[in-house]
Amino acid sequence: MKIKVKLFGHLPYYIKGKPDEIELDIIDGSSLEQLLEMIKAKGVPLVDVYMVSRVGRKIEKEEILKDGDLLEIIPVAAGG
Repeated sequence: MKIKVKLFGHLPYYIKGKPDEIELDIIDGSSLEQLLEMIKAKGVPLVDVYMVSRVGRKIEKEEILKDGDLLEIIPVAAGG
């Protein structure tokens, strides 16, 4: 299952090549919390995350992700 993640603010600088959008392969039925752990493993500090949204709607850590989701991760400095 593939998920696209758009990184805002300074978050792309933690990933080699500084991409503002990354695509991750995750296990079907994974939660947002599991996805955030994968992103943390890439070097993005989760302490800087203010909000994760799906189509402009904030999602919670326990929500199950769907194939093809596009998530936006907004850092504290950009989020408030």
